[in-house]
Amino acid sequence: MELLRFGLILNSCPRICLKDYFNMSFAKQHTIQFRNLGELAFEDEDGQMLSEIDTQLELIKSSTDLGDCMVSMNIGNFLLYQSQITELKVRDISIRIDDGWLPDVENRDIIDFNDKFDGEIYIICSDSSKEKCKYLAMLAQILLTQFPNMNTLKIDEGVQSIEQYKVVDCLNLTSKLQTLQITLMNLENISFYQKLIQTSKNTIKQLDILLTYSMPNDSGMQDNPKKADPMFTILENSLILESLRIISLHVFLSQKEVNIIATFRNLKHLVINGFTAGGREFDTLFQQEFMGSLANLEYLEYKAALEDPVKAFQGPHRSLMRLSFIGKTNSMDPENNFKKLTTRDVDAIVAGKRFGFTFESKFTDPFKVYSHATLVDNFEDFGACPTEIH
Repeated sequence: MELLRFGLILNSCPRICLKDYFNMSFAKQHTIQFRNLGELAFEDEDGQMLSEIDTQLELIKSSTDLGDCMVSMNIGNFLLYQSQITELKVRDISIRIDDGWLPDVENRDIIDFNDKFDGEIYIICSDSSKEKCKYLAMLAQILLTQFPNMNTLKIDEGVQSIEQYKVVDCLNLTSKLQTLQITLMNLENISFYQKLIQTSKNTIKQLDILLTYSMPNDSGMQDNPKKADPMFTILENSLILESLRIISLHVFLSQKEVNIIATFRNLKHLVINGFTAGGREFDTLFQQEFMGSLANLEYLEYKAALEDPVKAFQGPHRSLMRLSFIGKTNSMDPENNFKKLTTRDVDAIVAGKRFGFTFESKFTDPFKVYSHATLVDNFEDFGACPTEIH
């Protein structure tokens, strides 16, 4: 008996000639879906480019949902197969800087100009390429120049501290980025990221900053957090920015930066996750602007110190549909390290919120029922800073 259909869903494409797969005869129809495409999709058994590469590309395009597929390669292979990647018209590309061959990144012509690409590019440094990662900024500049309509840029410094980037022209360009995600290991390259944000200040809708800063003595670092140079002050009064996410355990925002958040009047999504200096700056921000300049917030996640969450979050907010609050205290006792909200606190915060409002926090009575709101008791460990921003 012959199968009517045989389909494969693979995380990555092995070194295989798809023509041979589709010529198999044990089913009337063969399909295949790849989540990721690497250099193996374009190589034969000897690691050379397939002699029938055009046929391979056509079979990939006809059988794979490329909207649900990411091309993931190191920089050398990306340059080698960039014409094939362009032909596939994928929208997600991940480029690794690793121990492999590093091209002359001072020459922007190493990457073909492509004004049709309007998707996402993710640049990451591998664990063992610290020295070569100094050129990450140059690669980002080239990509912004050669992919002028790129929608999203994500930069991840990896797990090793990177020294000062090598920069050619200090980002003398204007980009059309709508989403920018930056994952830093230290504060050495703040000036570069400031300029990177500036290139897209007229288009950026979402800014994510994740600082995975590490020190030999983490506890001491939390007792004496560092203040970074402001990264997003250039966006002050932006009416375009809709989402801001700042995640860090070891660096807190300056009063100036907190004040600037209040100027983002069209902000819909705000995440503050980490250590802040006592929380007083944010107490003031929320008490003054929660139903003022922050009245368009639909999602608020605040996981840091806050002296009075009731004063911060009470009132009939016109837009808020989800509030996630994990209040860190100064207690050294793990059992009391997080603020638990009493029923009276919750009543005051929930009152006046929209129908369907969800409140996630730690409660003394997590089973209290409200006609228009849902409580979600949060048991997660605050002690570890997330490694990803979703």
